[in-house]
Amino acid sequence: DYFENSGEYEASFVRAKAEVELNRLAHKPVKVTTPFQLLKWFFGIPRFEIGLGEMFGGIFVFDEIHAYDAHTIALIGEMIRVLRGFGGRFLFMSATFPKFLKDYISQVLGEPVAEHNLTTFSDNWARDFLQKARHRLRRHAVSLEDLLPAILHAAEKGQRVLIVANRVAQAQEIYRHLCNRVPGVHLLHGRFTHRDRVQKEQTVISALQGKRSVEVRILVATQVVEVSLDVSFDTIFTEIAPVDDLLQRFGRVNRYGEHHAGVEVHIAEEFDAEKLRWVYDLDRVTATLKKAPPDNTHLSFEVISEWIREVYGGGWTAKEQLRLSQVQSAFQTIVTALRPLHHLSEGEEEFYSLFRSVEVLPRGLFEEYQTHIDTRRYLLAAQLMVPIPWGTYHMLRKSGRLRSHSARILLADVRYDPEIGLIPDDIEVDVNFL
Repeated sequence: DYFENSGEYEASFVRAKAEVELNRLAHKPVKVTTPFQLLKWFFGIPRFEIGLGEMFGGIFVFDEIHAYDAHTIALIGEMIRVLRGFGGRFLFMSATFPKFLKDYISQVLGEPVAEHNLTTFSDNWARDFLQKARHRLRRHAVSLEDLLPAILHAAEKGQRVLIVANRVAQAQEIYRHLCNRVPGVHLLHGRFTHRDRVQKEQTVISALQGKRSVEVRILVATQVVEVSLDVSFDTIFTEIAPVDDLLQRFGRVNRYGEHHAGVEVHIAEEFDAEKLRWVYDLDRVTATLKKAPPDNTHLSFEVISEWIREVYGGGWTAKEQLRLSQVQSAFQTIVTALRPLHHLSEGEEEFYSLFRSVEVLPRGLFEEYQTHIDTRRYLLAAQLMVPIPWGTYHMLRKSGRLRSHSARILLADVRYDPEIGLIPDDIEVDVNFL
């Protein structure tokens, strides 16, 4: 933060280090974080006692709590169960909140939870805003790739188009196809370095808000847009996904109600089940399709609420319930083993495996990383890491393309392109040659 304000690194480093030292004695009362950063302390990593100590008597606000699968919900739920014993208090917020998820949270907390809904408030603006249909559903019995001609047509008419694919490789391929056909095409997903992702998000947001003269006609993205971007497009073409994820994607279109008559939101209903099963529970996807409103339906608050109720009315699927139980058991075992002043040697491995994500450094960026480390620019070094899913981690490790470094980082022999992101199927040719 100091570096961004001053542009001078050494002075910024001194100031930041001084503040860190002060915070060792008096921690700040407010922190903005992710569940990932809270959960790590429960896995016995070094200094976990400090992390847990800070949580005693805390107030925890979880935003967009819907946006996690059963695996992650189980981790958060078990963490909440422990924090409840620490005297913690909780607020859960989301635009879509299935009843079974509310029931699960009540069960974890051991008591009923109070519910506050904007529709129950005497706020005329909020009530009118929720009742107005900002979107009109268009269903297409084809794949997302089959809709590329319609996407190009919309962009050529001057509409700003959001495309959401369920897989990074799919988004990369769609981007490659479009970037040579029309100007102003951008790509955003979770397999960029932290530095590149932030830069891309800021570029898109600034352009859409009129603060930067960068053309944004099409944004090709993955699920990262569901919770990370405060932007508004004119229309969306998205691959089918569970209903709550779809609705969050729609929330990035006509977000502020600037199109008073509402806009079309397009769903591609054909999908590759073999590939999608690694991303979503297929039973949930099938139920979303089966219970979806008819084509050309205006998505009012009532229609949306009914769609969610019908898809999630039965609660967890058998597969989700099994995963929930497995994660709960594993987490409880790890927490039970915690002892002050004794960190678990396997804690970090268990943490990453349960959270199903790990950060790697593409070998092509190692020289830049090492330069930042040598000059004590640790924050800049950290921004070169790329998060990958646990399955990709095992694939790279099995193929001998993942190695541990003395600096406790994982080096990945894969190609990284600042425009495309990490490409796990491509070997870093120069590295292997050397």
